[in-house]
Amino acid sequence: MSIFGIYSEKWKRFASYFKGFLGLEERLEGRKAYYYMHAEKKELRKIQSLVSEHKVSQALKGIKKWHLQIAKAVDKEVKLGMSQIFQYFHVIKITNHFVEVLGKFVSHARSRGDVFKGRVDAVAQEMTHRMTAAIIKAEKWGGDDLKRLMAIINEALNKGQAKFLDELRLAFKEENNLSLLGKFALRMDIKIEVANERKLEALSVQLERLDKSLEGNRKGENYDKMLGEFEKILLEGEHDLEKMFKAAHLIMKRDLILMIMVLADKEIMERLGSKWIQVHFMPEKPIHEEEMSLEELGKKISEKAHTLANGFGVILKGEKGIEQKLKVLIR
Repeated sequence: MSIFGIYSEKWKRFASYFKGFLGLEERLEGRKAYYYMHAEKKELRKIQSLVSEHKVSQALKGIKKWHLQIAKAVDKEVKLGMSQIFQYFHVIKITNHFVEVLGKFVSHARSRGDVFKGRVDAVAQEMTHRMTAAIIKAEKWGGDDLKRLMAIINEALNKGQAKFLDELRLAFKEENNLSLLGKFALRMDIKIEVANERKLEALSVQLERLDKSLEGNRKGENYDKMLGEFEKILLEGEHDLEKMFKAAHLIMKRDLILMIMVLADKEIMERLGSKWIQVHFMPEKPIHEEEMSLEELGKKISEKAHTLANGFGVILKGEKGIEQKLKVLIR
C-alpha cells in the first residue's frame, strides 16, 4: 500500500485536523474498545461452557453475539490507532515549530555581541542536549516496541495474511502487558498528550515574542532578562517534549496490544470450531460460516494494520528529523 494510505484516511476525518477533537475521539474509541474486548472475552468463555454442556442452540446464539462484539472491538481499536497516528502528526508539527523558533532566536542572538552570544549558546547547547535525550527517553517507554511491531507488520504482510496474524501474535504472545492496558491509564495518556501539545505551542509563541524583542533591541538592553526568559522556556519545553512523546508512544502501544489480544481470541474460536464439530457434534454449516466470517475479519485487520504501519513510518521520519535539527543547533 502506498504511503498515501494514511493521508487518505486523514482527509476523510474532520477531527484529524484538530488535536482537541482527536483527543475526545480517542477517549471515546478507547473506552468502547475496552468494553467490547472484555465483552467478547466473557462471551467466549460462556460459549465454551455451553458447548461442553451440549447446549447447541444457545451456543450458536452466543457465537453470533461474540462475532458482533469482536468485530466492534476490532473496529474501535483500528479507529483508535488511526486517531493516534493523526495525533502524532500534530506532535511532530508542534515540535518542529518549537525547534525552528529556537534556532531563529539563537541565530539572532549570535549577532548581538560575543558575550550574549556565548551565554545563549551555553544555555541552548545544554537544553538541546537535554531535549534530544528527552525524546530518546520517551521512545524507550513504548517506541522501541512499536518499531518492532511495525517492522513485523510490514514484513509479515508481504508473506500473506496468515503469516501476518501468526507473527503479530508471537510479538506479544503473553498477556502480561495487561498492566499497561487500564482504561484510566489510556485516558490519562491522551489527556497528557493533548495538554503538552498545547503547552509546547504556547511556549513557541513566547519564544517567538522573545525573538521579536531581541530583533528590535539593537542597543543591547535587557539581555539578562531575555536570557532568563529563554532559559525558562527551554526548561519547560524539555519536560513538555518528554511527556508528550512518552504519552503518544504508550497510547499507540496499548492499542496494538489490545488488537493482538483480540486476534488471540479470534484464533481460539477458529481452532475450537473444528474441535466442536468432531467432539461435541456441533452442526457443521454454521461453524464453517463463522470461520469464513472470521477470515474476512482477519483480512480487514491486515489491511488496516498496514495503513497504521505506513503512518508510523512517517512519524519515525519526523522524529529523526527533529533529532537532527536539535543536533545541528547543538553544533
